[in-house]
Amino acid sequence: RHSRRRYFTLLHGHTLLGRLRTLDSEHQGQVAYAAFSAADLQAPAVRQPRTWLYLDPKLEQMFQAVVEAKAVDSGENLIVLIADDDSVFYRLEAGKGRPSCTNAVQTYVDLAHAGGRGEEAAEAVLQQRLRPAWETALR
Repeated sequence: RHSRRRYFTLLHGHTLLGRLRTLDSEHQGQVAYAAFSAADLQAPAVRQPRTWLYLDPKLEQMFQAVVEAKAVDSGENLIVLIADDDSVFYRLEAGKGRPSCTNAVQTYVDLAHAGGRGEEAAEAVLQQRLRPAWETALR
């Protein structure tokens, strides 16, 4: 239900991370790692060469300028999900030196619907993050 945009940027590694961190610090709660990028931080299992982000629709032009991104039909290295509502930003997981990421439940849902190796990554989030949290809560 969220609009998916494909972008390409020549920025990578620490440079891209720094630009995303700047955008996140200026607009907390409106940008977050999503899907495979969030899973890579929460329960690494499936490597993904793209950066996945949720973005508030009001920030799209600023995002394009900050990370020097160009919309493309193929060859994307950034997948931007334009949030249909603010619920995807609920209880973001903050990190030191990096932008926030979606909470583990949102990450699981996103991956389960992502296709490809999303099911495998969703299972890793379930096993490594969600089930241990549930077991702790039941004690």
